[in-house]
Amino acid sequence: MQDPQHPWLMSYEVQLQSINWITHPSLTATPEEIETGIWKGLARCRHRQQLVPVSLRLDDGDQPRVTFDSPEWAVTPGQYLVLYRDGICLGGGPIKSIQHQQIAESNS
Repeated sequence: MQDPQHPWLMSYEVQLQSINWITHPSLTATPEEIETGIWKGLARCRHRQQLVPVSLRLDDGDQPRVTFDSPEWAVTPGQYLVLYRDGICLGGGPIKSIQHQQIAESNS
């Protein structure tokens, strides 16, 4: 790999294939999050990776899209994304697809 920071390695958003909830985010949502329908929390894509801020639409159903606040490096379909709030694991699921930063910026 010539450039480890190449835009194609940076992911803006992921869609999960399915999700298994331990506690649904709507149960931990603030009144503002319920009103906007967008839950804010933390996520991890790889074991021992730092937790990063994300957004999740509460009405996305069984294959939710999770948007990273800042693009994440080398996220790959097949990895598991796990959601957290206040140090508690809420659930997670396998990543079905990713949207690269470059594609997201060109669609804006």
